[in-house]
Amino acid sequence: MSSNDSAITSENAAKQASDAGSASRTSPSLADLPAPLRDAIAAVCKRARLWKHERADVEAELAAHFHDGLAQGTAPDTLLANFGDIKAAAKLIRRGKIRNRPLWWQLQRRIGQAIAAMLLVLVAFVAVHTVRFYIGTPTIAFRPVDELNREAHALAEADRAWPLYRKAVLGLDLTRAEVERLGTATWSDPAVLPGALAQAEAVLSRNAASIELIHRGASKQGLGIVVGIDNDAELDAKSTMLLGYPPSIPPGTPAAAEAFPPDAQNPEAFLILLPHLPHIRIAARLLRDDALVGASKGDGARVHRDLVSILSIARQNRSPDTLISCLVSVAVVRLVTDLTMDVLEHAPAILSDEQLTDLAHRLAALGGPADLISLQGERIGYRDAIQRLYTDDGQGDGRLTAAGVEYYNKLAMVTQNRESQIAVALASPLVAGRREMTNAFESLFARAEAGLRRPLWKSSEPSADRYFLELTEGKLTTIRYALISILAPAFERTRVKALEAVAQRDAVLVALAAESFRRAQGTYPETLDSLVPRFLPEIPADPVDGMPLRYRRTANSFILYSIGADRRDDAGRFPSTDADASRVRNIDHRGTFDAPCDLIYFPRRANPVAGAN
Repeated sequence: MSSNDSAITSENAAKQASDAGSASRTSPSLADLPAPLRDAIAAVCKRARLWKHERADVEAELAAHFHDGLAQGTAPDTLLANFGDIKAAAKLIRRGKIRNRPLWWQLQRRIGQAIAAMLLVLVAFVAVHTVRFYIGTPTIAFRPVDELNREAHALAEADRAWPLYRKAVLGLDLTRAEVERLGTATWSDPAVLPGALAQAEAVLSRNAASIELIHRGASKQGLGIVVGIDNDAELDAKSTMLLGYPPSIPPGTPAAAEAFPPDAQNPEAFLILLPHLPHIRIAARLLRDDALVGASKGDGARVHRDLVSILSIARQNRSPDTLISCLVSVAVVRLVTDLTMDVLEHAPAILSDEQLTDLAHRLAALGGPADLISLQGERIGYRDAIQRLYTDDGQGDGRLTAAGVEYYNKLAMVTQNRESQIAVALASPLVAGRREMTNAFESLFARAEAGLRRPLWKSSEPSADRYFLELTEGKLTTIRYALISILAPAFERTRVKALEAVAQRDAVLVALAAESFRRAQGTYPETLDSLVPRFLPEIPADPVDGMPLRYRRTANSFILYSIGADRRDDAGRFPSTDADASRVRNIDHRGTFDAPCDLIYFPRRANPVAGAN
């Protein structure tokens, strides 16, 4: 037999070593081999990365094969040469040993490999998204200021009320204390009414020219104010004097350059100023006090004109179409409804039949909560925010950008350091994309608008606020829909304010109808059914439970009421304390309280918080 026939090859040796069992451990000793062969076996075992008992088996088997070659007279150098590549042998041996390992280890290995693969994919995914996050650029195409000013630009100059209101405001002669007292005088406290009327008359006399300008403005078709980021210096100074507001940042100064974006031609929606709103309330309260003084003097024409103008101001103020403008309009409507109830209680004779009918028609024309509250301005703000946060793929989708995060931080008034900026970049894949974020906002708006059309007593249906909590309270959803948490308004609170205003308006319509019935029949109706259909098209619903509004005839008048927050009919009983009166008026309250009382709309004189606004 030749030396080549007896020589061991690395492939055969590896196969034999990988299949070796415990019997191989009785083979000749490794220590008896020449050093080069021992080193070769050690190198193979080291490269094969074997368990301890597997290494012992391989060492024993390889030692036995090398001993066989030496016994046949083959030189160690020849055995090593014939053995071949140590790396290839180690690979073959490891592969064979792995095949023979137990099932539990095989499963563990596969799981580990899968986890490692997933981690690699995740790292690659985050790396790609981080790069895309930093290189992405928002496309600023939508102009919120144009949308907000669309209605004003469509109005002819002659149809705009704001120039007259502005002139009236600039001409006001009022102290800050007098501004705070506007609209607070009421018949509910006869002891202080004469003094309040005297103070009001003095204010009205000094400001007669401004009041006439306000009436002229109220006769116009629309408000017609054009809004932007440039402050009105004269109006700004007047706001500081009347209301104590700090002056706005003058345009063109370094502070203005820092506050406003470089592209002043397309300002961010949240920077657009609405400086007219506090002055609209001042104008409405002036007319309200003028009507109160007129009522105390028996001047029905003056009262009617003031109330009609206030309602017109409320209508005009819905433009620009923002939520805060709508809420101010709701507050202005409450001035009319509260004062009308006072007049019907204390001086109903001063209003003619025609004036009663005209007020009823104008109040009914206000519509329901969905007519009083618009979310169009919120949509405009959202569209502007979304275009500044995301890229735009032209098909309604896009990804978050570094510039968008800076814009978000400005909205949220957050300052980030370098480390947090990197963390945001790494977490950017968790934030909802443009389309998903838009769909979430639209779902919120749809629920909110449906809520404005839904009576208060139908509270079991899905609300915008509940959906908002679903989007923003989870650990992951808080990150995914972070934009919603800072842009979405308090939908349910807004809805309740509108529902309360409409309920108050409905009660006024019933009281006006009851007064018209008394004039026609000589007495108030025994039930509200007598008012339908001649004086009232239908009986309004109690906002709390949906039943017809409660009515109880008294000796010389009537009580008109809702069951109130305790959801219990206490036969038109007035609250005995201010605290009970406040609680029973909280008609969206879901609990109960023990004090027996109702929410009284008419008469107002027994209500300790009547006239509060």
